[in-house]
Amino acid sequence: MAPKRHVEKQSKVHIPETLALEAENEEKFKSDVEEIRKKPTGDNKRGVIYLGHIPHGFFEPQMKEFFSQFGQVTRIKLSRSKKTGRAKGYAFIEFKHEEVAKVVADTMNNYLMFIRLLKCEFIPEERLHPETFKGWNRRFSAPKSHRLAAERHNSIKSAAKQKTIDGRRQRKLKKTMQKLSDLGVEYSLEQAEWEPKAKPVPSTVRTPKGKLHVLKEDVSDDEVTFRTPPDTIKSSRLTTTPHLVKSASPKKADHRQKKAKAATMESTESSKADVLKKTAKAKTSAQRVSKRLKR
Repeated sequence: MAPKRHVEKQSKVHIPETLALEAENEEKFKSDVEEIRKKPTGDNKRGVIYLGHIPHGFFEPQMKEFFSQFGQVTRIKLSRSKKTGRAKGYAFIEFKHEEVAKVVADTMNNYLMFIRLLKCEFIPEERLHPETFKGWNRRFSAPKSHRLAAERHNSIKSAAKQKTIDGRRQRKLKKTMQKLSDLGVEYSLEQAEWEPKAKPVPSTVRTPKGKLHVLKEDVSDDEVTFRTPPDTIKSSRLTTTPHLVKSASPKKADHRQKKAKAATMESTESSKADVLKKTAKAKTSAQRVSKRLKR
């Protein structure tokens, strides 16, 4: 028996009835929609329109819900940035019937929506690029290449990887020195050698298995060995297997340090307040006892 596939239920998008800012335009728009529905569709040739000046928040689900009142919408392609994933402000919409697409282009051109004048134009088949709707049925997901590149750059390098990086740096330095010598410039960069800084060992790391505590080892002492407790990882494995570890970002570490300092300051202030309260109570009790003895 084949396993059941998990299908996510998409919530229905509700479009407000009055998208125009003027009531007169909205009534005229509703009358035009009724006329379009009454007209015969004719042949089954599909039509495509260009939609520009799209306001932010009017995405693929909202477009399909809004333009379905004219006729059946077959495909929608909203142009997005490959780097950030934000919409570029224009889209291409395909209708099942060409006549519906032409009427929609005439009706929706210069239509006021969310303080924006939509620009709508019918695109004939000979002007349409064959890859206009490329990836139209692909579900949008925010790009994460920049985040992966930052994690790869900030990851803990192994000894072999660090060796290749140093070799590449030395080769570039030699080429620069050769160019300077060809130009007659005598300059030496031998003293400006790069030395890698020893990164501090974190207390906890995140791995595919979950959050693990780091067991710090003393490299100079080879006689004593410790068994690794559960949910822990040795500090030596952080350099030998860097692909298993996702180290925390410096911003998060600074935030945690600030939070810990604030917590310690609060605890010290609360302890001081408790001490002052206790001393005040002791003084009042001593005064009462001395008054009783005098009587």
